[in-house]
Amino acid sequence: MRASINFEVEMDRVLTIMNALVLEETQGLQAAIDRLCETTPEDLYDGVNAALENIHTVTRQLEQYRAMIASFQKAKFETTLPQPADVPLEVSNMEEAISAGEAMQQFDAFLGRIGEDPDGTEEG
Repeated sequence: MRASINFEVEMDRVLTIMNALVLEETQGLQAAIDRLCETTPEDLYDGVNAALENIHTVTRQLEQYRAMIASFQKAKFETTLPQPADVPLEVSNMEEAISAGEAMQQFDAFLGRIGEDPDGTEEG
């Protein structure tokens, strides 16, 4: 029987927790080794079959862990896109409005340069 586990954890602890889960799978590998070491010529088929079942189970679990680790690594390094401000821009006079507009234009220009190479060409 299998179960899904869903919980939240701080990002800086993810790899430590994943490492503990990966190390837990060594028990399944050790069980496969033990079964093979105990196998006699008379029960060779059953011994190999039991060992392979353990190995396949561990392999499937490690593949899931690998995908999870890759997902965490990707999320860790992905850029978070700017989000809309919750507070509307408030200005009390025309001078503040012009200043706010200029600041927005400078920020837009900065965002536009993010996708450029140092030589001034677009990446892609």
